[in-house]
Amino acid sequence: MNTLDVHNLTSAVLHGMKFADLNETLRGLLGEDAKAARSREDAISRILAARRADARAQPASDGTIRAFAETQLKTTSARYSEVLARVKDQFPECNTSRSSLRWYASQMRRRGETLPDRPLDMP
Repeated sequence: MNTLDVHNLTSAVLHGMKFADLNETLRGLLGEDAKAARSREDAISRILAARRADARAQPASDGTIRAFAETQLKTTSARYSEVLARVKDQFPECNTSRSSLRWYASQMRRRGETLPDRPLDMP
């Protein structure tokens, strides 16, 4: 693979090339057969899954929607709908939902954090 190939590949990744298209391009550039391509694809998938798991295991940094939501979930026993209203007041353009808040709470519990009991939200 020459420098021009690497540049074109990097450019494609930065411009949102889909994984399948990127994989096909790599296979062509490297002259791989299908079995080698699948092996590389599996390795990349494992690496990406590990990075996503690491990101979930870390508490959120200050100033993010996640950090604000986690603080609210940790410090109050308010219903999810009430916490959602606070998040949307703080971040009016966010797409956060009650499901997002429940996911945050689940991730916090997996990290070993204790959360207050909250009443059920009735639809």
